Amino acid sequence: MISAIQQQYYLNAKNPSNRDTLEEAAKMIEIDTKKFCKDLESDKIMLKLQEDFKIKDKIKVNSFPSLIFKYKNNYFPIKIEYNHYESMLEHINDLNDNIYF
Repeated sequence: MISAIQQQYYLNAKNPSNRDTLEEAAKMIEIDTKKFCKDLESDKIMLKLQEDFKIKDKIKVNSFPSLIFKYKNNYFPIKIEYNHYESMLEHINDLNDNIYF
């Protein structure tokens, strides 16, 4: 499902937060869309979504996609450089070498 959502987002410029986009992604991978829609509205999924929002707020993520380095209970945002992964890797390595909690 993650791959189908990413395809909708990156290749088809569809909003992954939009219910229609999620339903299209489910159809792409031949999931029972009626069950998928029912599950999507379930209390269990809504609770999980709220938990994810709390984490997002805690780590101060404001963009999608985001890259976060986590060490213990500390979160460090990594600036995404789509064409230069080396700078992201360097930032991660620097954090890893310099964190003394």
